[in-house]
Amino acid sequence: MAFLALTTWDGEKVEGMLLRLDGDQVTEFRTNLPFMLGAFDLDGNRTAETLIGQPFNRNDFYGQPLREFSISADNALQQNTPSLSLPASFRVIGSLLTDLTGDGKFESISISDSALVVRNSSDNVIHRSERNVGTELSSLSYELNPSQAFSPVAHVNIEPSPVLLKWKKRYPHFVSGVDIHHQPAWLSGF
Repeated sequence: MAFLALTTWDGEKVEGMLLRLDGDQVTEFRTNLPFMLGAFDLDGNRTAETLIGQPFNRNDFYGQPLREFSISADNALQQNTPSLSLPASFRVIGSLLTDLTGDGKFESISISDSALVVRNSSDNVIHRSERNVGTELSSLSYELNPSQAFSPVAHVNIEPSPVLLKWKKRYPHFVSGVDIHHQPAWLSGF
C-alpha cells in the first residue's frame, strides 16, 4: 500500500497529513498531525519507506523531538524515536539522508544559509560548500507571539532537497564513493 505525506501551513500551525493510495483512489488516512513530514529511502531501493515527522517550533521553526512513523497491522499510526541517529540540526523538509562517505552511517545533506552542508550523525559538519547554492524559492513568515497585539515576525527559507545521483554508465559510484577527506576534483569549488 502506498501513501502520500503532505505538510501544510494554515498561517499559525503546521499540519501533516497522510493520504492512502488504493488503485486509482486517494483517501485521507490521517490528518491534523502536528508535524512536518519527510519521507526517506534508507534501504537504497529508490523508494522512500521511512516517514519522519518534525514538530513546528515557533522560535526556531524546526522543532524537536523527531518522530518516526509506522503503520501497525490494525492500521494504527505508531510514533517512535527514529531508528537512526540524526543530527540535532536535521530538518525533515529539504534534507537527504544517505551514506555519502561509505562508512556505513547516514549523513544528512541539506542546503542551509546558501551552502550545501553535509553533517554526520553527531552533527559535525564534514563538508560546507564554498559556492553559494540554494534558491530561496519558498519562504514562510509567521508571528512569534500571535496572541499579542504586536508580535515580531520570523521568516524561514524552505530549500529544496539535494538529490542523490548514481550514474551507471559513465560515472559509476558518482556520489557514493566520495571520500570527504580526499576531496575529488569534481567537488572542488563547492
